[in-house]
Amino acid sequence: MAAAFDETPASPSSLRIAEDCETPKVMHPGERALMIAVLEDAVRCYLGLVRYDRTNPDILTRQSEHWFRLEDWESPFSFNNICELLGLQPETTRRTILDWARSRPADLEARIRLLHTEAAGCMGSAAC
Repeated sequence: MAAAFDETPASPSSLRIAEDCETPKVMHPGERALMIAVLEDAVRCYLGLVRYDRTNPDILTRQSEHWFRLEDWESPFSFNNICELLGLQPETTRRTILDWARSRPADLEARIRLLHTEAAGCMGSAAC
């Protein structure tokens, strides 16, 4: 697990944040896509990598950090529930994302794409 925090280039083996997690829950592809989009947008907001002009990026950074850190299992779109439904370990995923903000690895975009790929259940699949 420590490999996700080093400065080596991102690869599927360096970003295994779904280890020891149950198989992702069966859900409609649209639901899965929405959850992945919510997670990816929060990561981009937190890291200051928003794709479109937003009114106040600093507020989005603080809000997304709060969302990552909140131990909420009640809200269907809480960080914990989204991770669990996507087959990701919430605590490991949280630590990985928060570490990216501290270390600012050079391959941050590649790591976000790998997170997206893993959340989509495409690791090792040519389908994605």
